[in-house]
Amino acid sequence: MKINEILHPDYIASISSWLKWRLTYESGDAFVDAYLSQYSIREDMPTYNKRKALTYIPAFAKAAVNDVKNAIFQRAADIKRVNGSKKYQQAISGQLGGVDLFDSSINSFIGLNVLPELLTMAKVGIYVDMHKEIGETYADIGDRHPYIYTFKAEDIRSWCYGLDNKLNKLLLRGYLLINDPITQLPIRREAFYRYFIKGDGRIIVQDYDKDGKEIGGTILLIPEIPFVIVEISQSLLVDIAGYQIALLNLASSDLHYAITSNFPFYTEQFDSRAEASSYLRQASDVNNNENNEAVVDGTKATASTASDKQKIVGVTQGRRYSMGSERPGFIHPSPEPLRISMDKQELMKSEIRELINLSLANIKPKMVSAESRAMENEGLEAGLAAIGMILEASERQIAFNWHMYENTKSDVVVSYPKLYSMKSDSERIAEADKKMVLLVKIPSLTYKKEMAKDVAQLTLGHRIAPDEMEMIFAELDAVTSLSDIDTILKTKELGLLSDKYSAISLGFPAEEAEKGAEDHAKRIARIQETQSQKQTNSLSDGAITGNSDASSGSDIAKNQKELAQNADNNPDGTKKVRGTGRTTKSRRF
Repeated sequence: MKINEILHPDYIASISSWLKWRLTYESGDAFVDAYLSQYSIREDMPTYNKRKALTYIPAFAKAAVNDVKNAIFQRAADIKRVNGSKKYQQAISGQLGGVDLFDSSINSFIGLNVLPELLTMAKVGIYVDMHKEIGETYADIGDRHPYIYTFKAEDIRSWCYGLDNKLNKLLLRGYLLINDPITQLPIRREAFYRYFIKGDGRIIVQDYDKDGKEIGGTILLIPEIPFVIVEISQSLLVDIAGYQIALLNLASSDLHYAITSNFPFYTEQFDSRAEASSYLRQASDVNNNENNEAVVDGTKATASTASDKQKIVGVTQGRRYSMGSERPGFIHPSPEPLRISMDKQELMKSEIRELINLSLANIKPKMVSAESRAMENEGLEAGLAAIGMILEASERQIAFNWHMYENTKSDVVVSYPKLYSMKSDSERIAEADKKMVLLVKIPSLTYKKEMAKDVAQLTLGHRIAPDEMEMIFAELDAVTSLSDIDTILKTKELGLLSDKYSAISLGFPAEEAEKGAEDHAKRIARIQETQSQKQTNSLSDGAITGNSDASSGSDIAKNQKELAQNADNNPDGTKKVRGTGRTTKSRRF
């Protein structure tokens, strides 16, 4: 068997699904060509081609995958990568040409090149390469360093792992640009095949052309094949690719129906008996001429002579109609089929989101360390966390292969965030508000602290570093009260809390309560000194005199007014009213 015909069994089993997933995510003309179906034999090719030209792509499956990609990519700033060679640290930050020699940082490379392939195809390869013939001295090497690029799942033709769980054989398909012999400009791509064999401390590389003929080879003086296969258990499109195909055909049908059926039909009543009489002739009235054509009264019979059924109609044309008959009119097709189809499309859009969540829940890391599995058991969010763990393990392998070219030991430590979220900010805030209701109602302080941590994690855990989150948790553990401010102030007003504990409950230092009391007393004194009128009435209060700070309660002024107007408190037993109104004797019981 030629090298270009060798395929891994898993490759053969997956190639048809890969094609569907790739076309679904790319959502281009190739997707329409592959999956737009003819209605039935009643739709001829010209009509089908016309409908196809008008068809748009409802790329909701692609949008759902991008939401997952963005949920992971937005935490890229929290990924920690420490140690490694100086050139490695410079390259992963985008310096010295970046990790791909196109000025890309490792975050942008993974977000733009690795994640889309991994989420849609469930598999992507990353090759760590090095410049050839760079010399033997550091001066010859200069700023040159290893670099990385990706291979699509369809180009990883076959592979084999050894007992150490590392690649010992690998077959890849690549593409070369063939230039025009005169202008030296690229005119086409041509496939070639590269076969890697792991030897004793070295890697043997053999190259083959598109027909499987050997065209050369080389030897890499490194101990491992510098290739990383990043793989998840299933594609996110495994369930929703079919939904986008169905939506494509529904949308095409609806658009075609809306365009071609957007014309009213002209209708008018007729008397079927009168219509038939113009065509009925006795056999004796019809003769045949020499050409065997029917002749009526010497005139060749035609449809127009019998009855002219073609009528010019339109918005600028008038028609007369018989007395006593219904007026001719226009009717339009029923919108119900279109409305039902659009409702079904809306339902399928929401189902796509649900299926994405189910696909995430089913994703499991295929090859991760024992440490990563322990971290998963500690509560990493299922699907997104599993993808993060796979990328973390893959980055460690990339760093190992990178330093293998530099002939140094890799001590790179890669740490991905422990928490991811698909929720929007508004959804997180709404969920936090519901939890805050429970936080206030449950009297247990321990419960309140744990609920407060949950709310903090929900609203901030996806955007701040883990060590900052730990600081927030420590501050929550240190507080002695988590009641809301209104409850604390009302309780203080009722005399159930001291000034000191109220200050502590509101998060202020305890000594601020004494300072605040002193400042409050001074303020009352200043207000009283500036009073222009002194009240001699023994019932006077700060709320009446204008000194609200000296008021013993918010209802004192109201109570004093009612007390003064009460007849029981007047010597003559009358109830006083404003103005010169009359007085009334109070009724005693």
